[in-house]
Amino acid sequence: MMIDTNLLIAATYEFDENYEKTKEFLELIFENQLPLYCNVNVKAEFLEIHRRIIFTEAIIDFAQAVEITKLPNTLASKTTTLKNRVIKIERKNKDEKLDPPKVIRLSEAEIKDFKLEMMRISNTSNENLWYELCESRVGDKISTLWEETKEEFGLNFIGTRKEDQDNHLKFEPDWNKATDLMEKQGLSSADAMIVNMFLSSKFDVLITSDNEVALAVLKNVQAPQGCIVPERVKKALQW
Repeated sequence: MMIDTNLLIAATYEFDENYEKTKEFLELIFENQLPLYCNVNVKAEFLEIHRRIIFTEAIIDFAQAVEITKLPNTLASKTTTLKNRVIKIERKNKDEKLDPPKVIRLSEAEIKDFKLEMMRISNTSNENLWYELCESRVGDKISTLWEETKEEFGLNFIGTRKEDQDNHLKFEPDWNKATDLMEKQGLSSADAMIVNMFLSSKFDVLITSDNEVALAVLKNVQAPQGCIVPERVKKALQW
């Protein structure tokens, strides 16, 4: 089996709506000693998504700990707005008893906005607030999470080396085919490379919780491969 990024995210982020079911499913995989494979695109996408999650949490922690009155106006305004968003979503979780609870995930643009504003301000050690946040609230969380995930799930990497081609690939993945997936189905470059690697492989199934990835695999009628997806994805695609 080859595993897609979103399923790894679901298994490592407790606020993901598929968290519990994904953990149960992977336990079944482990019990049957089925090896899981991924490629470098899965790793890169996994790290990027968790980077946004981790930095969102760090910025929220900063917003809740800092004295707003000591911040410059622009950063004070952004911080106040974020705190109000947190209060609103916490109230919604409580009132509607949401499980898993809704959480805030800042966009890339929002993270960059905080970064630029925080880099303009120095702390008592003459270090800007952004680098202080990176050091004190992020640390090595991203690299540690990947190493723990790789070990917990026994992830194997598949590349284009001769050994991988002999054992796992029908033919070497072609960049043109990945680009074709981007153009004709609107996949991101990372998803296109993951799907293209899978379609080039000898693996029977891809496990994913991503609607677009599942659809891209099933649309390729020439490949005798399929995918395993959560019930939510099946309903979304009306299978």
